[in-house]
Amino acid sequence: MKRFCYFAITLLLFSVVLLFYIKRPDGQAYINSNDVSHAAEQAMYKLKQDAREGIEQSKQAISNQLANFTTPSETVTQVYKWQDEHGQWHYSDIPSEQYHTILVTLDEKDMTVLPALSADERIASQTPAEVKRSDSTLGVYDPRSVQQLYENAENVKELMEQRQKQLKQPLDN
Repeated sequence: MKRFCYFAITLLLFSVVLLFYIKRPDGQAYINSNDVSHAAEQAMYKLKQDAREGIEQSKQAISNQLANFTTPSETVTQVYKWQDEHGQWHYSDIPSEQYHTILVTLDEKDMTVLPALSADERIASQTPAEVKRSDSTLGVYDPRSVQQLYENAENVKELMEQRQKQLKQPLDN
């Protein structure tokens, strides 16, 4: 099978090369290097043109989508607040009919929002005691403590076997 594949590929390559040498009835070769280079240049030009058109379409689509979004500085939110008979404050986007309602206007550019820390940043900011406590609560154990636990279990097993032998000795005598 391998030899057949090699033979088929060789035959194909040989056929393509022959097209450069076999003459048509008008005396020209079926394929010449000028035709190949001209076809390659046309294909490259078409490819570049399609790429430019695709980029322009993408830019247009992105600018259309961005036009639909509003910037945070443009948005103003209105919130209503009121205090109930227990002194607790309530906030809503609908005013209360029961209580005296105060209109509060929130401008997002005046608000400060801190970004959430990534997992790596949270672990780096924790003290060793916090890391140890959080590791044990998550079911993640330090390999040294697991090794120590295993050694302790082996020691207890040996002590139990020794105790069993001690208990059997007086009965045998």
